[in-house]
Amino acid sequence: MSHSLLSTAINILQWLEEDNDLPYQDRVERDRLIGKSLQTGTIEPAPGQVLAWWQAIEDANQAPDSKQSGERLVALISLATGVLVLLGIVFGIGVAGALFTYQGDDPVNLFALLGVLVGLPLLFMIGSLMLLKVRAFIPASMRHAMAVLSPGRWVGNYLARHTSVNLFETVSQRPLRGAFARWQLLAFGQSFAIGYFVGVLIVALLLVVFTDLAFGWSTTLETDAQFVWRIFNVLALPWSAWLPLATPDLALVEASRFYRLENNVIDVATAAELGRWWPFVLMTILVYGLVPRVLLAVVSGWQVSRATRRLLAEGPQITALLDRLRAPAVSFDGPEEGETGTDPQATALLAQLDLSEAGVVIIWNGVLAESEAQAWLAGKGVGDAANIDAAERQSAAIQRENLQAYAQSRRGSASRVVIFTKGWEPPLLAFFDYLERVREVIGNDPVIMIVPLDLERQSITEEDREIWARALAARDDPRLYVASAV
Repeated sequence: MSHSLLSTAINILQWLEEDNDLPYQDRVERDRLIGKSLQTGTIEPAPGQVLAWWQAIEDANQAPDSKQSGERLVALISLATGVLVLLGIVFGIGVAGALFTYQGDDPVNLFALLGVLVGLPLLFMIGSLMLLKVRAFIPASMRHAMAVLSPGRWVGNYLARHTSVNLFETVSQRPLRGAFARWQLLAFGQSFAIGYFVGVLIVALLLVVFTDLAFGWSTTLETDAQFVWRIFNVLALPWSAWLPLATPDLALVEASRFYRLENNVIDVATAAELGRWWPFVLMTILVYGLVPRVLLAVVSGWQVSRATRRLLAEGPQITALLDRLRAPAVSFDGPEEGETGTDPQATALLAQLDLSEAGVVIIWNGVLAESEAQAWLAGKGVGDAANIDAAERQSAAIQRENLQAYAQSRRGSASRVVIFTKGWEPPLLAFFDYLERVREVIGNDPVIMIVPLDLERQSITEEDREIWARALAARDDPRLYVASAV
């Protein structure tokens, strides 16, 4: 992952939050001028547009206050990663030193050794992946226990307390930040695990080189040596073809069984024979311990990089910025006589927006036919869009069911949701309740565009549209807009 990209993304998000204090009209004028200067005739991906906009902001020396947020957090992430690797090495050395203990009597138990050194970490890794992908199927008590034992969670909690940008809530109302947090915490966990297995391998190699180790296996179960040999050979499949030295044969397995009730003082010849297990032990730790963690660390880093780019492409603040960059010249009337000023949030809702990414059309209270809605969208350059009929008379359960059916079938395919409604009456409580259900089902990312229509199914007057804009501004939803039907 490019740390410079993450640093820049954090600086941009922090600055956009602070920029909300600037009147909206000033933001539109500033960003529209920057957008015009950035036009090249080709459509650039959203992250590129945002980075180019940020460069223009920096060149104009307009972003001095938030320059340290990204650099500080990136430095803390790098420091935390290094500390986790060192802690993992120390922990691995301690655990391996205890498990490889051999005093010349009972040999080192292969089942206990590999079960603790490799088996338990492998279970933790599988649990972490399940938390990432199928979290809902894991009991809350188990999730809590895994969080308590997770080094990545410890570091995430620390960084969340000591940084101004909250990027480490795995269950977040901002899905993009939640995705970043989950992958970054997983990457932290892999740093600790890699250090742990490095420490284990260091101890194992040193003991193999400078001491005599004898390995064996023991079990209370009535198991013959041939069955155990098959188990070890299955474990050795990844390397048996090219490293036969690290694959135990049946004779070695038979000679390695021991019983603790016996006098197990091992003679020199037997100790030398049982020492032949060391290539298998090292390869098992390497292949089933270290290699999966390195691969998962690479995947986690790639996913963190993807999540970082998504932070610069989606989300309420970024979408609002892109809308301002593409906004046409819109002249807003000044305050009426006797008014102190125009509410900048309400003014924001009067902006014209790009509808080309609309993915769903909601028709409220049958204000127009489905064919008319599709024709209107076709005139705006919108192709296929799903339709949802919604009415005040429908129960909340039915409304939510219709929305969920759309969300399940086309999740993530729409960044714009268009709602046609009657414009000759002000927004009523039932309409506001429905807006809450829309947000609840589709999430906080998609833009919701309200299109009020008059009795002729045409655009309402500017005065009525401003009434709608001011009413919707009270919803405190940065991605809720009023659009004209023209």
